[in-house]
Amino acid sequence: MHNIAAFQNAFRCKAVYLGAEALFAPRLIGQIGDALVAVVSTDLGGEKCVELLRLRLERMLARPVAKVFIDKYRSEVRVVGDIFAVDVKDRIAILIDDLIAGGGAVARTAGQRGSW
Repeated sequence: MHNIAAFQNAFRCKAVYLGAEALFAPRLIGQIGDALVAVVSTDLGGEKCVELLRLRLERMLARPVAKVFIDKYRSEVRVVGDIFAVDVKDRIAILIDDLIAGGGAVARTAGQRGSW
């Protein structure tokens, strides 16, 4: 969910947000090792999810973890946009997207890796 508060307010019964960061972070730690790392959102809407994972990784690694956003907007039938912030040269980039239907946003983000 882009907005955890909206999720919590969407139901008339008790609903618990099960954030994936608690599941993914321990697994990622073993693969990151001593390398520098950046958590990458395929669009600005995923900022909250990326921030939760970034904070958890920072706590577990006891060192800074960068955060990257990709600007994304639709122009006719194409999705376009550029890097929004942060240089990730020499970092492991962990791409996060909250919903993957066709994989276009993730592929586009991964394809821009060389320009980061």
